[in-house]
Amino acid sequence: MLHRLRGYVVEACIAPLRGQRARLETAPRDLLQKLLAQPGASAAATAQTPRWAQLVMNIGRGVLDLRERMQVAPPPAVLSEPLQHDALPRLAELFERPGPGTHARALASLDEAMRIAVMDAPPGRRPLLIQLHLLRTQLRDAAYTLGGERLPPA
Repeated sequence: MLHRLRGYVVEACIAPLRGQRARLETAPRDLLQKLLAQPGASAAATAQTPRWAQLVMNIGRGVLDLRERMQVAPPPAVLSEPLQHDALPRLAELFERPGPGTHARALASLDEAMRIAVMDAPPGRRPLLIQLHLLRTQLRDAAYTLGGERLPPA
């Protein structure tokens, strides 16, 4: 069931935007209640589930905010290509198969997108840069849950 919970971030990254925000706001909470109410759930699973639910909500919202901003004010191709074809697929991969390798690849793809966004960043690109920074910070903060290892400070 945790795989299903993580799937909401995968959908936020790759599925059409229409209806994603409403689904992200309700479905993970419903699934969280089911997971916590399961009889015989181990203490470890019960402790892990709320962490995953919070992470799914935070990262999912951040991804949707980023994609919506890109739709309203499309960034230049030099930035939109790495976001759409590297950063978002890497985030989806991380939530599909969490582990140290997928976590490192997702962070690296966000770092690269931020590097591109910072280069010659006019004021119109600042909201995207802020959103990328927030996503990266959340991934670093959640390193133990996502990758099974603690990361040194950035």
